[in-house]
Amino acid sequence: MKPLIFLLSLVFFQSAIATEIKLLNGDTLNGDVIKTENGQVTLSHPILGLVTIPSANIKPAEIKEVKEVSKKDTGLFGTGFFKDWKRSAELGINGNEGNTQDTDIHIGIKGDFSNTLKRWSVSSVYNNGSDDNETTKSDFFAQFTRDFLNPSTPHFSFIKGRYDWDEFEDWDHQIDLSAGVGTQFIKKDTWSLIGRTGLGISKEFGGENDDWTPEALFGIESLWAMSKHHSIEFKNNLYPNLSELGEFRNLTELNWKIGLADINNMNLKVGLVNDYDSLADGDSQENDFKYRLLLAFDI
Repeated sequence: MKPLIFLLSLVFFQSAIATEIKLLNGDTLNGDVIKTENGQVTLSHPILGLVTIPSANIKPAEIKEVKEVSKKDTGLFGTGFFKDWKRSAELGINGNEGNTQDTDIHIGIKGDFSNTLKRWSVSSVYNNGSDDNETTKSDFFAQFTRDFLNPSTPHFSFIKGRYDWDEFEDWDHQIDLSAGVGTQFIKKDTWSLIGRTGLGISKEFGGENDDWTPEALFGIESLWAMSKHHSIEFKNNLYPNLSELGEFRNLTELNWKIGLADINNMNLKVGLVNDYDSLADGDSQENDFKYRLLLAFDI
Protein backbone atom coordinates (compact mmCIF):
# COMPACT_ATOMS: atom_id res chain seq x y z
CA MET A 1 0.00 0.00 0.00
CA LYS A 2 1.26 3.45 -0.91
CA PRO A 3 -0.50 5.83 1.45
CA LEU A 4 -1.32 9.31 0.20
CA ILE A 5 -0.98 11.94 2.91
CA PHE A 6 -3.67 14.61 2.81
CA LEU A 7 -2.70 17.60 4.97
CA LEU A 8 -5.75 19.73 5.73
CA SER A 9 -5.71 23.21 7.20
CA LEU A 10 -8.20 25.32 9.20
CA VAL A 11 -8.59 29.04 9.71
CA PHE A 12 -6.06 30.48 12.16
CA PHE A 13 -5.91 33.73 14.11
CA GLN A 14 -2.97 36.10 14.33
CA SER A 15 -2.03 39.59 15.53
CA ALA A 16 -2.01 42.42 12.96
CA ILE A 17 -0.72 45.98 12.72
CA ALA A 18 -3.20 48.69 11.81
CA THR A 19 -1.47 50.97 9.29
CA GLU A 20 -2.06 54.01 7.09
CA ILE A 21 -0.38 53.77 3.68
CA LYS A 22 -0.04 56.72 1.29
CA LEU A 23 0.47 55.91 -2.39
CA LEU A 24 2.42 57.90 -4.96
CA ASN A 25 -0.83 58.86 -6.74
CA GLY A 26 -2.11 60.53 -3.54
CA ASP A 27 -4.51 57.78 -2.44
CA THR A 28 -4.51 56.63 1.18
CA LEU A 29 -5.33 53.11 2.38
CA ASN A 30 -6.00 52.09 5.97
CA GLY A 31 -5.96 48.49 7.13
CA ASP A 32 -3.97 45.73 8.80
CA VAL A 33 -0.59 44.79 7.36
CA ILE A 34 -0.57 41.00 6.93
CA LYS A 35 2.94 40.62 5.58
CA THR A 36 5.77 42.47 3.85
CA GLU A 37 7.98 40.43 1.54
CA ASN A 38 9.39 40.24 -2.01
CA GLY A 39 9.01 43.98 -2.53
CA GLN A 40 5.28 43.92 -1.79
CA VAL A 41 3.00 44.82 1.11
CA THR A 42 -0.16 42.76 1.72
CA LEU A 43 -2.88 44.80 3.43
CA SER A 44 -6.21 43.59 4.84
CA HIS A 45 -8.65 46.40 3.93
CA PRO A 46 -12.08 46.48 5.68
CA ILE A 47 -13.87 46.90 2.30
CA LEU A 48 -11.48 45.73 -0.43
CA GLY A 49 -10.26 42.65 1.42
CA LEU A 50 -6.67 41.54 0.84
CA VAL A 51 -4.75 44.07 -1.25
CA THR A 52 -1.18 43.54 -2.47
CA ILE A 53 0.72 46.77 -3.17
CA PRO A 54 4.19 46.99 -4.76
CA SER A 55 6.51 48.85 -2.40
CA ALA A 56 7.58 51.06 -5.33
CA ASN A 57 4.07 52.58 -5.38
CA ILE A 58 4.19 53.62 -1.71
CA LYS A 59 5.56 56.98 -0.64
CA PRO A 60 8.86 56.50 1.23
CA ALA A 61 8.63 56.74 5.02
CA GLU A 62 4.86 57.08 4.81
CA ILE A 63 3.89 53.75 6.36
CA LYS A 64 2.63 54.74 9.81
CA GLU A 65 2.08 52.22 12.54
CA VAL A 66 -1.12 53.25 14.30
CA LYS A 67 -1.51 50.53 16.92
CA GLU A 68 -1.02 46.85 17.52
CA VAL A 69 -4.28 44.95 17.58
CA SER A 70 -4.33 41.56 19.32
CA LYS A 71 -7.22 39.17 19.05
CA LYS A 72 -8.86 38.84 22.46
CA ASP A 73 -8.98 35.25 23.62
CA THR A 74 -12.62 34.18 23.85
CA GLY A 75 -11.89 30.52 24.51
CA LEU A 76 -12.26 27.45 22.34
CA PHE A 77 -14.26 28.47 19.26
CA GLY A 78 -15.55 31.52 21.14
CA THR A 79 -17.27 29.45 23.84
CA GLY A 80 -15.19 30.76 26.76
CA PHE A 81 -14.04 27.19 27.46
CA PHE A 82 -10.22 26.89 27.87
CA LYS A 83 -9.92 30.70 27.88
CA ASP A 84 -6.29 31.86 28.22
CA TRP A 85 -5.05 28.32 27.55
CA LYS A 86 -2.61 27.39 24.80
CA ARG A 87 -4.86 25.27 22.58
CA SER A 88 -3.93 23.16 19.57
CA ALA A 89 -5.41 20.48 17.35
CA GLU A 90 -3.84 17.93 15.04
CA LEU A 91 -5.14 16.09 12.00
CA GLY A 92 -3.77 13.41 9.74
CA ILE A 93 -5.36 11.30 7.02
CA ASN A 94 -3.74 8.47 5.06
CA GLY A 95 -5.64 7.03 2.11
CA ASN A 96 -5.36 4.65 -0.82
CA GLU A 97 -7.87 4.14 -3.63
CA GLY A 98 -7.26 1.48 -6.28
CA ASN A 99 -6.99 -2.28 -5.99
CA THR A 100 -7.61 -1.72 -2.28
CA GLN A 101 -9.39 0.99 -0.33
CA ASP A 102 -7.56 2.00 2.84
CA THR A 103 -8.02 4.96 5.19
CA ASP A 104 -6.31 5.94 8.42
CA ILE A 105 -7.62 8.96 10.36
CA HIS A 106 -6.06 10.66 13.38
CA ILE A 107 -7.74 13.56 15.23
CA GLY A 108 -6.33 15.10 18.40
CA ILE A 109 -6.79 18.14 20.62
CA LYS A 110 -4.56 19.50 23.39
CA GLY A 111 -4.71 22.28 25.96
CA ASP A 112 -2.02 23.69 28.27
CA PHE A 113 -2.23 26.33 30.97
CA SER A 114 0.23 27.54 33.58
CA ASN A 115 0.83 30.35 36.03
CA THR A 116 2.95 30.66 39.17
CA LEU A 117 0.69 28.34 41.20
CA LYS A 118 -0.64 25.70 38.84
CA ARG A 119 -0.04 23.93 35.56
CA TRP A 120 -2.57 21.96 33.52
CA SER A 121 -2.13 19.71 30.50
CA VAL A 122 -5.08 17.90 28.90
CA SER A 123 -5.30 16.02 25.62
CA SER A 124 -7.40 13.51 23.74
CA VAL A 125 -6.87 11.52 20.52
CA TYR A 126 -9.09 9.41 18.28
CA ASN A 127 -7.74 6.97 15.66
CA ASN A 128 -9.69 5.02 13.07
CA GLY A 129 -8.43 2.80 10.27
CA SER A 130 -10.04 0.57 7.65
CA ASP A 131 -8.89 -1.87 4.98
CA ASP A 132 -11.30 -2.60 2.10
CA ASN A 133 -14.14 -1.06 4.13
CA GLU A 134 -13.40 -3.32 7.13
CA THR A 135 -12.43 -1.52 10.34
CA THR A 136 -8.90 -2.45 11.44
CA LYS A 137 -8.31 0.25 14.06
CA SER A 138 -10.56 2.19 16.39
CA ASP A 139 -9.25 3.66 19.62
CA PHE A 140 -9.57 6.76 21.80
CA PHE A 141 -7.85 8.17 24.85
CA ALA A 142 -8.18 11.23 27.07
CA GLN A 143 -5.67 12.25 29.74
CA PHE A 144 -4.90 15.08 32.15
CA THR A 145 -2.04 16.25 34.37
CA ARG A 146 -2.45 18.84 37.13
CA ASP A 147 0.66 20.25 38.80
CA PHE A 148 0.53 22.20 42.08
CA LEU A 149 3.42 24.68 41.86
CA ASN A 150 5.35 26.65 44.45
CA PRO A 151 7.14 29.76 43.08
CA SER A 152 9.89 29.47 45.71
CA THR A 153 11.04 25.96 44.73
CA PRO A 154 11.41 23.79 41.60
CA HIS A 155 9.61 20.95 43.40
CA PHE A 156 5.87 20.40 43.01
CA SER A 157 3.12 17.84 43.56
CA PHE A 158 0.82 16.46 40.88
CA ILE A 159 -2.12 14.25 40.02
CA LYS A 160 -2.70 12.69 36.62
CA GLY A 161 -5.13 10.31 34.99
CA ARG A 162 -5.89 8.61 31.69
CA TYR A 163 -8.82 6.79 30.09
CA ASP A 164 -8.40 4.43 27.10
CA TRP A 165 -10.90 2.70 24.86
CA ASP A 166 -9.74 0.28 22.15
CA GLU A 167 -11.96 -1.92 20.00
CA PHE A 168 -9.10 -4.27 19.17
CA GLU A 169 -7.54 -4.86 22.58
CA ASP A 170 -8.35 -7.78 24.85
CA TRP A 171 -10.03 -5.24 27.16
CA ASP A 172 -12.73 -2.67 26.36
CA HIS A 173 -11.77 0.19 28.70
CA GLN A 174 -8.75 1.04 30.81
CA ILE A 175 -8.19 3.76 33.40
CA ASP A 176 -5.21 4.76 35.50
CA LEU A 177 -4.79 7.39 38.22
CA SER A 178 -1.60 8.47 39.97
CA ALA A 179 -0.24 11.17 42.24
CA GLY A 180 3.18 12.14 43.49
CA VAL A 181 5.93 14.74 43.44
CA GLY A 182 8.00 16.22 40.66
CA THR A 183 10.97 18.47 40.02
CA GLN A 184 11.58 21.09 37.33
CA PHE A 185 15.24 20.25 36.66
CA ILE A 186 15.67 22.74 33.81
CA LYS A 187 13.50 25.70 32.88
CA LYS A 188 14.89 27.86 30.11
CA ASP A 189 13.39 29.65 27.13
CA THR A 190 14.60 26.86 24.82
CA TRP A 191 14.64 23.80 27.08
CA SER A 192 12.41 22.38 29.80
CA LEU A 193 13.10 19.14 31.72
CA ILE A 194 10.70 17.71 34.34
CA GLY A 195 10.89 14.52 36.40
CA ARG A 196 8.04 12.81 38.26
CA THR A 197 7.76 10.06 40.90
CA GLY A 198 4.51 8.74 42.32
CA LEU A 199 2.09 5.94 43.11
CA GLY A 200 -1.16 5.00 41.44
CA ILE A 201 -3.66 2.36 40.37
CA SER A 202 -4.92 1.03 37.03
CA LYS A 203 -7.81 -1.18 35.98
CA GLU A 204 -9.00 -2.91 32.81
CA PHE A 205 -12.70 -3.41 32.10
CA GLY A 206 -14.04 -6.13 29.81
CA GLY A 207 -10.84 -8.20 29.79
CA GLU A 208 -9.58 -11.27 31.60
CA ASN A 209 -7.96 -9.21 34.37
CA ASP A 210 -10.53 -7.08 36.20
CA ASP A 211 -8.50 -6.40 39.36
CA TRP A 212 -7.26 -3.00 40.48
CA THR A 213 -3.48 -2.97 39.98
CA PRO A 214 -1.21 -0.90 42.27
CA GLU A 215 1.63 0.77 40.38
CA ALA A 216 4.56 3.09 40.88
CA LEU A 217 5.30 5.91 38.44
CA PHE A 218 8.61 7.23 37.14
CA GLY A 219 8.26 9.88 34.46
CA ILE A 220 10.37 12.32 32.48
CA GLU A 221 9.26 15.12 30.14
CA SER A 222 11.53 17.21 27.93
CA LEU A 223 10.77 20.01 25.47
CA TRP A 224 13.64 21.42 23.41
CA ALA A 225 13.05 24.37 21.07
CA MET A 226 16.02 23.95 18.72
CA SER A 227 15.10 27.00 16.67
CA LYS A 228 12.16 29.23 15.84
CA HIS A 229 10.61 26.59 13.60
CA HIS A 230 11.84 23.31 15.13
CA SER A 231 11.12 21.69 18.49
CA ILE A 232 11.41 18.18 19.92
CA GLU A 233 9.17 16.83 22.69
CA PHE A 234 9.94 13.60 24.56
CA LYS A 235 7.86 11.91 27.27
CA ASN A 236 8.33 8.57 28.99
CA ASN A 237 6.24 7.16 31.84
CA LEU A 238 7.23 3.86 33.45
CA TYR A 239 4.62 2.07 35.61
CA PRO A 240 6.15 -0.84 37.58
CA ASN A 241 3.54 -3.32 38.79
CA LEU A 242 3.64 -3.45 42.61
CA SER A 243 1.58 -6.65 42.93
CA GLU A 244 3.62 -8.68 40.41
CA LEU A 245 7.26 -7.65 40.66
CA GLY A 246 9.11 -7.54 37.35
CA GLU A 247 5.99 -6.67 35.35
CA PHE A 248 5.39 -3.14 34.11
CA ARG A 249 3.75 -0.78 31.62
CA ASN A 250 5.69 1.88 29.71
CA LEU A 251 4.36 4.75 27.59
CA THR A 252 6.82 6.56 25.30
CA GLU A 253 6.12 9.53 23.03
CA LEU A 254 8.47 11.45 20.74
CA ASN A 255 7.30 14.39 18.60
CA TRP A 256 9.20 16.62 16.20
CA LYS A 257 7.35 19.82 15.26
CA ILE A 258 8.38 21.71 12.13
CA GLY A 259 6.93 25.21 11.88
CA LEU A 260 5.60 26.22 8.47
CA ALA A 261 7.45 29.51 7.95
CA ASP A 262 4.84 31.05 5.64
CA ILE A 263 1.83 30.06 7.77
CA ASN A 264 1.57 31.33 11.34
CA ASN A 265 0.39 28.98 14.10
CA MET A 266 0.70 25.83 11.99
CA ASN A 267 3.23 23.00 12.23
CA LEU A 268 4.07 19.74 10.55
CA LYS A 269 4.35 17.07 13.25
CA VAL A 270 6.23 13.79 13.03
CA GLY A 271 5.24 11.56 15.95
CA LEU A 272 6.31 8.19 17.37
CA VAL A 273 4.30 6.52 20.16
CA ASN A 274 4.84 3.14 21.84
CA ASP A 275 2.73 1.56 24.59
CA TYR A 276 4.29 -1.51 26.22
CA ASP A 277 2.54 -3.86 28.65
CA SER A 278 4.44 -6.91 29.84
CA LEU A 279 1.20 -8.51 31.04
CA ALA A 280 -0.64 -8.22 27.72
CA ASP A 281 -2.56 -11.39 26.87
CA GLY A 282 -5.25 -12.64 24.53
CA ASP A 283 -5.40 -10.60 21.32
CA SER A 284 -3.33 -7.79 22.85
CA GLN A 285 0.31 -7.37 21.88
CA GLU A 286 2.99 -6.34 24.36
CA ASN A 287 4.11 -3.49 22.06
CA ASP A 288 1.67 -1.12 20.40
CA PHE A 289 3.83 1.09 18.15
CA LYS A 290 2.44 3.98 16.11
CA TYR A 291 4.06 6.56 13.82
CA ARG A 292 2.30 9.57 12.36
CA LEU A 293 2.70 12.55 10.03
CA LEU A 294 0.24 15.27 11.00
CA LEU A 295 -0.72 18.91 10.76
CA ALA A 296 -0.86 20.70 14.12
CA PHE A 297 -2.43 24.14 14.44
CA ASP A 298 -3.57 26.58 17.12
CA ILE A 299 -7.30 26.87 17.79
